[in-house]
Amino acid sequence: MNEIKFRIWDTVLKEWWTKGSTLWQIFEDIQEDTLFKEISWKILKDRIVFLQYSGLKDKNGKEIYEGDIIKFYDDLFIVKFDEYGGEESGWGDDIIKFVGFYLEPIDVNNLAYYSSIYSLINSWHDIRGNVIGNIYENKELLEVKNV
Repeated sequence: MNEIKFRIWDTVLKEWWTKGSTLWQIFEDIQEDTLFKEISWKILKDRIVFLQYSGLKDKNGKEIYEGDIIKFYDDLFIVKFDEYGGEESGWGDDIIKFVGFYLEPIDVNNLAYYSSIYSLINSWHDIRGNVIGNIYENKELLEVKNV
């Protein structure tokens, strides 16, 4: 079973809340006090973003989280966790949808090869890429170069 853990991005300070930091400690303290937790959550919910660990590591051993930008060869993808799919099953009118981690293409040389999305769990055994950034600190990587 994969370890369930998260990292937290602060959209105001534009930095990560790392375990052991003052911000992380405040967050942990908030969880202990029910009234303070309720009040502070109303304030924090629009400020922080929780990003889940996929349970996978890139070819360099770096943990892969939601929001990471992965490079396979010369192609770039965003790691996402959500419902994806929607293809016809081939069995009548059934539509197949999945929930999990997947790769959404940003800039790819052969989109037909990857289709519009690519299951991270299924693809990771075939192609070993590496984390080159994330959607919060490396917005320049989100710009599509192939037109």
